[in-house]
Amino acid sequence: MTDSTLYDLLGVGREASAEDIRLAFHTRARQLEKERGNPAAAQQLQRLRQAYQILGDSQRRKQYDASLPAATSAMSAPELSQLWKRVGEAYFQRSERFTPAIDAVRVAVPLALEGENLLILGMDHAHASLMGYLTATITYNEVRQILCELSARTLDFRVIAGTTLHDWQTIRDAEEALRRKRAAPVIPAPASKTEQIESSLPADSAAVHVETHGDRWEELMESIFKQWSALEHRGFALFRARFVLEQVAVVLNLEEMSLLAGVSAEVTQRHVARAIDRIASLSGIDSGAVALEYLRHRANQPNLSAS
Repeated sequence: MTDSTLYDLLGVGREASAEDIRLAFHTRARQLEKERGNPAAAQQLQRLRQAYQILGDSQRRKQYDASLPAATSAMSAPELSQLWKRVGEAYFQRSERFTPAIDAVRVAVPLALEGENLLILGMDHAHASLMGYLTATITYNEVRQILCELSARTLDFRVIAGTTLHDWQTIRDAEEALRRKRAAPVIPAPASKTEQIESSLPADSAAVHVETHGDRWEELMESIFKQWSALEHRGFALFRARFVLEQVAVVLNLEEMSLLAGVSAEVTQRHVARAIDRIASLSGIDSGAVALEYLRHRANQPNLSAS
């Protein structure tokens, strides 16, 4: 690791709190532990544990920090917050009228500076419907120009659903797992009914090895969160409606797979209800409307309509 630090390995900044470091370690460790039999994952897990042994100990962390070169180009959390506040003020002054994009800039929270030039912004679930306004091409270019002017450096930004470093780490880990999965060789095998259903799930939730169906539902919840974060034009009702339809189909597939695997209908329905609430809270569409859409499609599924 000649060009990186232990902080980079854990995916946190040097200003990270002890709690941020603990969460980052356990999140990444759980992801890597699921990849049993993968030598690269085992090696990375070993390095991760070594990093946590140092950064998780306040005295050893202090000694390690003293050995690092000064981080002259890094920006602290207060500096990022102040910079984004100035960006919001400048964008408001340059706008001819009040728009949802102004509100989107106002509620966005700067979380971290990824590398040298990528600012990670977060939005809570209550304002998730505003994310599309901030990432729309015209708004994005205007805000990015202001960001570069005020920081006197080339900066880009990305918006995620979530307001903590842990939320960002969860998304990063899911993306890294997806990259590793796509890079792994594919070994064809006869597909059972369960596997056929599983194959229709999003790649980042269905193909990651998990031990129980409860874990599969947790993977799906993370996948819904990530799919929303990656959705363009969220500010338009049509795109939000398409998101709901796509995710309802995924929920139905996993519901059928769970029932075929012997999971009780009561337990499965609790998972379904949580997924519907997550879809509704992110899309800004009433949870009752999402539930009705789910029931309408469920009635057309022979294996589910009778249960």
